[in-house]
Amino acid sequence: MDKNKAMPVITCIMFTYNHFDRIYESLDSVFAQDYPNIELGVFDDCSKNFPAQKIKDYINERKKSNIIKVKVVQNEVNLGTVKNINNAERQFEGKYIINLSPEDPFASSDVMRKIVDKMEELNSDVITTYRIIVDGNGKTVGKSPSERYFNKFIGMTAKEQFRAIATGAGIAGPGTYYSRKYLEEQGFFDENYRLQEDGPMLLKTTRNGHHIDGLNIVSCYYRLGNGVSSSTNLNELLLKDIKRMFDVEVLPFLDQFNFWEKRRIRYEISRLKISRRSMSITQKILFGLKYPDVVLFRKSIR
Repeated sequence: MDKNKAMPVITCIMFTYNHFDRIYESLDSVFAQDYPNIELGVFDDCSKNFPAQKIKDYINERKKSNIIKVKVVQNEVNLGTVKNINNAERQFEGKYIINLSPEDPFASSDVMRKIVDKMEELNSDVITTYRIIVDGNGKTVGKSPSERYFNKFIGMTAKEQFRAIATGAGIAGPGTYYSRKYLEEQGFFDENYRLQEDGPMLLKTTRNGHHIDGLNIVSCYYRLGNGVSSSTNLNELLLKDIKRMFDVEVLPFLDQFNFWEKRRIRYEISRLKISRRSMSITQKILFGLKYPDVVLFRKSIR
């Protein structure tokens, strides 16, 4: 029996909207994977200049035999990130799902294999990894989360992880992966949100007692300053999603948080009110004086 054929199929999907400059680099990082059974999808959410045929040709010219299924789709209308993701994931059959940004390629050729090996070993439904943070000029900023905090987070109970995520843990969609079975049980990502799929899902997952497992590898690069958010500004629709996330996934459960954790939540909500513009030096000083404990905490987990 061919051992490779017995290995689970993994689904890798890229979601695009108006940004295609680095998609070929991300596709190359998929073609470099040493995993034998990969489904590959590129799903565009009604961009004006989506180069569908160019992407199809690029895939067909470079893919190897381990890419067993390919779909390149452009939505006729803009669905929003969450619906686009759900629609795409329902069109594939892989046991595990990796959503990959066209801006954020895999960090090495063995990422998929290591993810599957660990999820099979732990019988895991949700697993998180490290990611390398890169600025808009391509310069490496650092690794997120910090090793100390990553190990602490993985050692927490699910309920402790819920409180950590709600108060600023550096665990995010890029670098976090799911089993199809788990996503199907959850009805996939919550379509009450338009742009943010990962935050609400991670909060709901851990709050309901489902532990997020960890894999000690760097899985991808994460580029700052692209897409719907940056370090100083938030897309209005994303801002609305984040406010809803706190209102629905966190604030009704405040009795589970201690005094200091509640302060961190108030800090995050306060920041949302001024996130549409860059903070002045004076604002940063005043904010730091009001929440010195939170500022120190945030530095400690990065």
